[in-house]
Amino acid sequence: EVLPAAQCPGGASPCVHLVVAGPPQVTQNGTAARFHFRGLAEGSACFTVLQSVLVDANGFNVTHTPATQQCVTIQYRVTVTGTVQRQGVPANPNTGGGTRACSVVTATGTTTLGPVNTDVNGAFQLPNLQIGSYTVRAVYPGYLASDKTGITVVAGGATTVNLATTTLRGGDVNGDNAINILDIGSVISKFGLASAAVKSASANCTTADEPADINDDGRVNISDLAIAAGNWGLVGPTVWP
Repeated sequence: EVLPAAQCPGGASPCVHLVVAGPPQVTQNGTAARFHFRGLAEGSACFTVLQSVLVDANGFNVTHTPATQQCVTIQYRVTVTGTVQRQGVPANPNTGGGTRACSVVTATGTTTLGPVNTDVNGAFQLPNLQIGSYTVRAVYPGYLASDKTGITVVAGGATTVNLATTTLRGGDVNGDNAINILDIGSVISKFGLASAAVKSASANCTTADEPADINDDGRVNISDLAIAAGNWGLVGPTVWP
């Protein structure tokens, strides 16, 4: 029961009148009651038990030593979600077991959050972004990075921001964020490789990756060359739609 100031010890308001009924208690240390509060805005708040009256099963008073003042800081947080696909993945047939997993997503700005890996469907979550402005970037070996800029977290806004889907463009084999003759040469130099390492085939995304196997099918072949040639001249990071 929330009491008005006139009924609160010392006139402090608001205060709570709590009646707890239960089985007989013995002398002990521990928690007598728990209070749960919901934060409505950012900031700091302190709570103090001003007075307590406890009695045992026979109606006799029980000495209760209230806890010291407790203070909390309430901070607004947002979870960013989205999906990262990769051009040509998964290949069909995909003998290398590659999936849309293991693309790396990071948020930078007011603070840095991540990196996190996408799951087998390409989905990701970046939790606990605090108030501020951010750029979210997705990367994977053999692909141009993709950036989503202008993400602004404001107090009182939505607690989840969905960035929808971006598709990474394949062919940046040497990782310089440009697709050109150097990348084509890298694919040709490994053309015919039939046992390429596939990062996204591992459960924890720690397997080394062969960037020349752009579509993650475990082989460097005409499919990889076609993807790189089709993206000739592109530079990154590309724009996240």
